[in-house]
Amino acid sequence: AAKRGRHAEAIEHAQKAVEADPYSFRARDILAEAFINESRPQEAVDALRDYLKLDPRAHGFFLLGRAYTLLEDWANARKAYEDALRVYPDYAEACYALARVCLRLGDRSASQEHLARYQKLMKRRDPHEQGMEMGRDDFKEMKINAAIIYTDAARIYLARGLPRIAERLWLRAAAFDPSGVPARELAAGLMMDEGRWSDALAIFEEQHIDLVVTDYSMPRIHGIILTDMVKTARPDVPVIMITAYKTDEMLANAHRRGADLVLEKPFEYEALYDAIRKLLHLN
Repeated sequence: AAKRGRHAEAIEHAQKAVEADPYSFRARDILAEAFINESRPQEAVDALRDYLKLDPRAHGFFLLGRAYTLLEDWANARKAYEDALRVYPDYAEACYALARVCLRLGDRSASQEHLARYQKLMKRRDPHEQGMEMGRDDFKEMKINAAIIYTDAARIYLARGLPRIAERLWLRAAAFDPSGVPARELAAGLMMDEGRWSDALAIFEEQHIDLVVTDYSMPRIHGIILTDMVKTARPDVPVIMITAYKTDEMLANAHRRGADLVLEKPFEYEALYDAIRKLLHLN
């Protein structure tokens, strides 16, 4: 419906998809873009803002920037486009949009810098490269759609009491879309429910993971145990632990088991962002 320009219909279907799977970026991506095309930017902001804190995607931040631009919220639009470029520095469209927003904010120097970056990126896009990029995007979308189908089918098999088939399909979905979170979470959750901690940890070991954020108290596995498992498998991976029960004893235990930093709830998103930048040595 979205590809055919039927944006109201796309919103209806995408809202159902988000309700069925709140972790589906593809559904939120379609929903937000349809809201923007229907001149409903605040609803696009509501669909993306909190989700992107959990699953930062370049195109998601780009759409968030577009929504803020329609709302003439230039400061938040600038931040959203900057976040898009942090995730994907070669996002030419985000560079151009950021240049326009900086101009609106009166920051001509930054605007010229981003515009120059945009022009440089566009020069790389000759027709042959564009065709290759479209082909890669189509193939990537096919793999993501296949992962969604496998993930949903696995849920049905699990509901029918067939966990082994469900696990196999979730792992297959993860192979199709390595960046996808739901299939890996569901497979690891099943393994933890069955007490197969080493199998659940193997999913973690297969991925290139820069950093782990864990709660201190969780229903399936305690944050201290998870931290210990992570540090045993990958001592180089920093761990941030969040908790509402910050005591001297808890802090000593967390640091002894390998937690690099402990954040006390409630905290601002920027505090978590600063902690991640600090531990990953990012500017």
